[in-house]
Amino acid sequence: MNRIRYVHAATAATLGLVIALPLVGCDDKKSTTKLAPSASALASSQSESKKAEVWPIAKDGKATFQMDGKIETIKGDVSSTKGELQLDLSDLTKTRGVISMDMQKLVTKTFEEAEKNKKQNEHALTWLEVADGINKPEVVKANRWAHFAIRSIDSATPNDLTKATGAKRTAKVKATGDLLLHGHKSSHTVNLIAEFTFEGDKATAVSVKTEKPFVINLASHEVKPRDPGGILVQKVSDLLKQKVAETANVTLDLKATNSGKTASGEVAMPTIPSAAPAPSGSGAAAPSASASAGY
Repeated sequence: MNRIRYVHAATAATLGLVIALPLVGCDDKKSTTKLAPSASALASSQSESKKAEVWPIAKDGKATFQMDGKIETIKGDVSSTKGELQLDLSDLTKTRGVISMDMQKLVTKTFEEAEKNKKQNEHALTWLEVADGINKPEVVKANRWAHFAIRSIDSATPNDLTKATGAKRTAKVKATGDLLLHGHKSSHTVNLIAEFTFEGDKATAVSVKTEKPFVINLASHEVKPRDPGGILVQKVSDLLKQKVAETANVTLDLKATNSGKTASGEVAMPTIPSAAPAPSGSGAAAPSASASAGY
């Protein structure tokens, strides 16, 4: 999976969740979860290889998430991606890139009843502050995309796919990178399986999937219960705390094609405005309001 340039999501799903990306965390006064550092953008990601080629990520990638609460398992996915990978098939450790996932495309699939899923989905978008008509436009714009920027490939087996043979060639890759979700940045290491399609000696496409789920701490990204105005709920009911976990297990399923173009520079991060101040941020808090976040 040479130079993969994807931002997770997973995402994210992101990334990426994403994100992901996925994505509702629960919290109250007694929570000791430390917030991840605030950020409005990530530094770019660039392969050191002069042979790296650009692989645009397909728009129909997916980050699937599952949150295992004490009495309820919340699940769903984000199915809108963009980004690029920079891949050198002769040295996969030189892979770099950015993967982005559209958090407004998050869909929960917890219940059999469509109406329950719809209501839960509305709450998830509000907690992520990407709900049109509820959150301020500038807040939605700042939080809409989750990004995963690859910083290193810790291992790749095999590392040189040009020495392999066949129309399908697979590599296991361990990638470490930065996740930007909801105005906070965290580091993650993801185990991936990349299956490349070759036409003769030329690689034309790649499918990238997580070998096992990775965990996003949503509370550290301040993805928490909010009222319809985007204000943090001061006290969460015991029932909701048992329903909603603070972490999400995320898997990725991405595809990219070889553009045939040599990577001539950094994978630039999209311009992201700074998040708006309270009340849509974390400053003000609403009184006890479990009903606004319950299902």
